Amino acid sequence: MLVTAALLVILRYHYRDFSRMVTLNAENRRLADCDSLTGLPNRRYFFKHLSAAVAGARQPDDALAVGILDLDGFKPVNDLYGHAFGDRLLTAVAERLSLVCNQSVKLARLGGG
Repeated sequence: MLVTAALLVILRYHYRDFSRMVTLNAENRRLADCDSLTGLPNRRYFFKHLSAAVAGARQPDDALAVGILDLDGFKPVNDLYGHAFGDRLLTAVAERLSLVCNQSVKLARLGGG
């Protein structure tokens, strides 16, 4: 009885650690696909999901459109006003794009590090 109780305590302790690791693993996957500055999905996420979307669009009656938006002249913004201002500008652009896009539009930030 004592050995059984000890085994149950050990199993419970290790299960708690295992479930904590699974939670951390899911969080790490989410962070790996997220641009830390804007909160938008990143380049890795974009290309992973673009491949799936292209494969799905090969079916009859499916459509796919891809658009790229580039902020021309952004380097002088960083040079003149500093990187903190440039970061705020990128964040504001991401927020505004998120507001005007519906659920069927997938946004991602391809630039940055």
